[in-house]
Amino acid sequence: MELTIVGAGAIGGITGAHLARAGHRVQFVERDPDHVAAIRRSGLQVGGAAEFTVRVPVFLPEDLPGPVTTLLL
Repeated sequence: MELTIVGAGAIGGITGAHLARAGHRVQFVERDPDHVAAIRRSGLQVGGAAEFTVRVPVFLPEDLPGPVTTLLL
């Protein structure tokens, strides 16, 4: 099962990054083109007590491939 998370900001980003780090297949839908470009370039970076970076697919809404099976808002 692949999880599609809408938003790669503070809440969606940290949730999805931890799920990806735990081995789940995760992709993100993010509306900010600059944020999408940064994640594609450098990965999704998590800071704080557990600092790590994950490489995950990220798409602008209009570029999201379908079908989406499990969506997290």
